[in-house]
Amino acid sequence: MKRVSNKEKKSKTAGKKSRKILGTLLLIGILFLEGCGMQKGQDGSGAIEGKNPAAEQENINGNHAAGGMEGNGAGAINGDDTATGENIESDIKKDYEPEDYMEYQILSSFFQKEGDMGFELVISKEEEDTERDVKVFVSRKEGELYCLKQVLYDKAHDGDAWDSNGLYLIDVDFDGEKDILVQNGHYGNQGAECYACYLYRQGRYEECESFTEILNASVDEKNELILGSWRNSASCHGWGMYTYQDGEYRLKRAIEQEYLLRDDSAQEDGEYEIQWTVWEDVDKTGESVINEENITDRFLESDDEEAVQEKIYARGSLWELSNYNRWNSFHKRPAFELSGRWFEKEIDGQKAWVALNDGAMIYFKVEGTETLNVYFRKITALETPYYAYIIDNGEPVRQLITESRIVLPDDKEHWVTVVVDGMTEFEDKWNGEIGVAFTGIDSGSGETEGFLPEKKRILFVGDSITEGVMALSSEANSNGNSATHSFPWYTAKQLDAEPYFMGYGGIGIVMAGSFAPCADMLDHLSAARPVPKEEMPACDLAVINIGTNDHEVEPEVFIEGYKEVLQKLHEIYPHIKIFCMIPFTQLHSEDIKAAAGEFPWCEVVETAGWDITYTDGVHPDAAGAEQVGKRLAELIGKEEGWQQGI
Repeated sequence: MKRVSNKEKKSKTAGKKSRKILGTLLLIGILFLEGCGMQKGQDGSGAIEGKNPAAEQENINGNHAAGGMEGNGAGAINGDDTATGENIESDIKKDYEPEDYMEYQILSSFFQKEGDMGFELVISKEEEDTERDVKVFVSRKEGELYCLKQVLYDKAHDGDAWDSNGLYLIDVDFDGEKDILVQNGHYGNQGAECYACYLYRQGRYEECESFTEILNASVDEKNELILGSWRNSASCHGWGMYTYQDGEYRLKRAIEQEYLLRDDSAQEDGEYEIQWTVWEDVDKTGESVINEENITDRFLESDDEEAVQEKIYARGSLWELSNYNRWNSFHKRPAFELSGRWFEKEIDGQKAWVALNDGAMIYFKVEGTETLNVYFRKITALETPYYAYIIDNGEPVRQLITESRIVLPDDKEHWVTVVVDGMTEFEDKWNGEIGVAFTGIDSGSGETEGFLPEKKRILFVGDSITEGVMALSSEANSNGNSATHSFPWYTAKQLDAEPYFMGYGGIGIVMAGSFAPCADMLDHLSAARPVPKEEMPACDLAVINIGTNDHEVEPEVFIEGYKEVLQKLHEIYPHIKIFCMIPFTQLHSEDIKAAAGEFPWCEVVETAGWDITYTDGVHPDAAGAEQVGKRLAELIGKEEGWQQGI
């Protein structure tokens, strides 16, 4: 082990700052001890040989390291790799300066702040050794100083496992106190994630080894569960729910999906079906065991497709496997989440997400900046579209997609929703895929993280009235069209739900308009992009407002076409009610009643006498759309038992 003098160390520190090892290479200098911490002074801190680490970091930029101190001062706990700064002042000499110390290099450093506590993850290595020591330092702010409270983690790991800087402050035992998770690498041929876990206990953090057994962990705060998932093979996947009891995490229930050949043959083109196996109360004895004794259900997906949807995929169900956000493991959380009819497309060599109708949304939370930029590419041939942004629970602010800058109230955490709000009706959407192209977010010094609202979702199927065409003026262009001034927007807001827009100008049961007839529109993002049923978003109910454009369509043709649309919707969403609105013009009102009356899962919505105001006699203006939203929300609230009037 190499040792150097203070003079040699200072010289080396100045000379090596330009080196790069997994990023910027920083050498660690000396910090002087004073009071409960160390004197404010040089950048970095020396690592002092010994097995009772205590150290100080000077600021929160994540560029300073901390080392260990030899001795048995008040900060040392029985020679462990833990220390506290609670009473350090009385036992550490202010003039203490080591004659020599180990030289460390910071390979990665990450800082998070929670209230008056600071948490830093430092990956370091001794210069003449190939091993890497992973250390987590927990610091408490006292004036301008950050004093070490406890060294939590000091084990050799493959440095590649730490590239994500995986340090998370989150309550995982649901006692109201933030605990610490440290990303502990990827294991097995499936690359499963696991975490070192430290639970907060009366001012200290205690390691909980049983959490490490949970693969691909995520947190279900509402139900106080830790969720885990695994992949046994390409044809077998499992999901588990864990509870914290008696000081450890135990598997409470599990479900497994396995693909089976129907004819038990190994034919390459053989037909498969899915077998589901469910275990309940798996861990009564304190040992997680999944075996034949605790199976509570086993069935083929084909046995009862509706029951499978209800139990396994549906929103609000026990498993809710369709909810990506619920099962998403920690470090994979993206910078934003998308909701709506988006698809990925490369445009001039740049990755973009394209939406062809108004109402598609982007969700993210941001912290650490007062401004950010949301970038779109103009791919329209005629007019520049608009987007709207909502900060926290504020009102929508509209601006052209060429105006990327969004100003935030301050640099604290804010929740931002971006809505594709207005594009002209006259672009080639169906064949040309002309709409809005979103390319990303630049938050500068801040950080963004995607989220999906934990609210009920309403699917709105329709034409230009559903899309918000002419809500702001009598012209069907980007200036006059607005999703955030449409009846779906106001309905969802009234019910504290999220709208999912599936509306295109000019379409009908027979008419194609700016896109395609309704039946084709349901499962296509464009002419060349069909959407498999399993990839459709989860929704809690559907509203269909169609027929206004089918002026010269015979009743029998309309009825059959309308029934086809209802059956197709029911096939995609077998467990939700469909509210069938009579067009505001009352066109095809009797036909819609006849078609919807054949299905028990349909509810006809009479719209006569709703006192709607219009911009052109057909399309509601903003006030008219709000009136429709209130009426429809009241009806849904009564029929479904949803709270309304938010």
